[in-house]
Amino acid sequence: MVAVDPSLEGDVLCIRPSQTKFEAPNSSILEIVKIVKNPQPGHLNRQIILLLSALGVQDDVFITLQNEMRKDIDSMMTNEDKAREIVKRSIGVRECSHVTRTILSMIDAVCIKHIFYYGATYFY
Repeated sequence: MVAVDPSLEGDVLCIRPSQTKFEAPNSSILEIVKIVKNPQPGHLNRQIILLLSALGVQDDVFITLQNEMRKDIDSMMTNEDKAREIVKRSIGVRECSHVTRTILSMIDAVCIKHIFYYGATYFY
């Protein structure tokens, strides 16, 4: 995997020893096998947090991210538009689209039930 490092100047490619799979002394060509058009959302787990923390990322960065996610989860319970936004953002484009459609239809079903019981009017 190759990623852009904005701190480097010019045309520079840094390769870790673990990325060298074989020697090709007479070639200076880099072959791109695949590019990522639609990156998937990333998720922080305990191991990644420990690694980033050991690399100098301050703990308050993770606390802030956790608090933002808690706020999002709380708002999903009362705001259907926010729930739809978070579902679309969290599932990612490579996930099965039927999963996304099912979750969104469940949110809509709750909305319709609310409208039916309480007579509220919503415009989508």
